[in-house]
Amino acid sequence: MVAGRGRSIIPAILAVLIASGCFASKKSSGRSGLATKVVETIEYYPRFVKGYQGTYPPSRMIVLKPIDSREYPAKWRSDLADFNGNTPVGVVEDSQNRVVERLYSPPFIELVQKALAQAASEAGLVSSTTNQSDYAAVANLNPGAYVLASRITRCWVERKIDMSPNGIASFRTWAEFDLDVTVYKAPFHVPFWQSKSVSVFYDPPPDAIDPGLASVAALYDDPAQVLSVAFTRAVAGVFNRYDLRNLIENDQGLTQ
Repeated sequence: MVAGRGRSIIPAILAVLIASGCFASKKSSGRSGLATKVVETIEYYPRFVKGYQGTYPPSRMIVLKPIDSREYPAKWRSDLADFNGNTPVGVVEDSQNRVVERLYSPPFIELVQKALAQAASEAGLVSSTTNQSDYAAVANLNPGAYVLASRITRCWVERKIDMSPNGIASFRTWAEFDLDVTVYKAPFHVPFWQSKSVSVFYDPPPDAIDPGLASVAALYDDPAQVLSVAFTRAVAGVFNRYDLRNLIENDQGLTQ
């Protein structure tokens, strides 16, 4: 994992390197497949998203293993091979839109499952996980248990070096993590609740500041951190919902 790429390089020095061609020559263009390959680590940040902790009744929530159904931005769909068992999750481009790094992550299905279970626990539910990914395959469920099935539909991060009109280089990063979620209530096979949780995070916010100050204003040094924020927000967004909480609260009231 390569960390500290943002603030460790003084923007003015970086501008000189880009202008002279040193930066581009050090990390070759990804169009020819020679870009540096970097394995990143995606993390879930517990209690990063506030407001939903402890708001659910202590109902049982079983989290199935997510299904990887990712869609990639159209621009990159032609070059998405795995790297040593790691899956592609993003790119870093220079100011000329040339790929200088291709970003990968270890398989993260279990990470997403554990994060969903942890977010459920933060919400106040009694959560657990199973090796099954299909609700129909889960046997011997106690009537009344809720089961969460999910599909990962987007996991991607892009970082680009922009040049301001006065020649100052800055890093801008955006990431997106999306989930399709269905909650069932045993023993019924009709969905109890369905929704999407879409999270897009920009660091720094687009068009919010002078481009020459972007690197200073950015919160995170590493693209993986930006992707981790988007991931955390998407997971927490499943439970930070009035409709789901109210459904479970009212359902518990009916069954008590």
